[in-house]
Amino acid sequence: MRILSFVLFVLCLNFLPHFTQGAEKYKAGDRLFVAPTKGLNLRKSPDFQSAVLATLDYNTQVTIAEDSLPSKPFQVAVTNFAGGKLSLQGHWVKVRSGHAVGYVFDGMLSNYKGLTLGSYDEDAWLVSLFGKPTLKTSKKSMMAPFGKIDFEIEEKTYPRALVFESTWGDGCGSYEYTFSISFNETYWLIERMMVRADAADDTKIKKLKGKTVFSFDSCT
Repeated sequence: MRILSFVLFVLCLNFLPHFTQGAEKYKAGDRLFVAPTKGLNLRKSPDFQSAVLATLDYNTQVTIAEDSLPSKPFQVAVTNFAGGKLSLQGHWVKVRSGHAVGYVFDGMLSNYKGLTLGSYDEDAWLVSLFGKPTLKTSKKSMMAPFGKIDFEIEEKTYPRALVFESTWGDGCGSYEYTFSISFNETYWLIERMMVRADAADDTKIKKLKGKTVFSFDSCT
């Protein structure tokens, strides 16, 4: 099994596959959350070589310091949960955190507060973000060389922007999350969910008809 790890490369790379966050027009007072679990550097100027004023912890709420229309977007490379790399697209934005004011890459901010580190109650967390889901269950069987395998299928449809489907049988499961939010925000929600996913394998993340689909397998 592959042990998943998150490695953030602070590189502006144009040759990696990338997904557009979409230009955000911010207003002073807008609030967002720091998305990477390893935190985010607040810089003096909109430049990765600029002095670091502070390192903002995961889930820190920051406030947009001034009305701003993003300049030309750029990409920052991150892992794709399967050992490869992709890039997130975004812009520099001026924010305030406590008494500190500086610049961060908005591709690492989110409208969604992440699951608290050390907590693994993902069900309650997803309900807080996307509403209480409706549940549909079913069963199916298939023949394998060593005999019949029975599968249980569970589909949860959340009122806002998420469908989760799991298929479980013979000690192994396949899991698929389909998000209808921006790719960047989907990426960071998944990054938090994968913190304890030591047994996850065959992880995939892709864009499909305006949605972001994340899937993986796991066996006990």
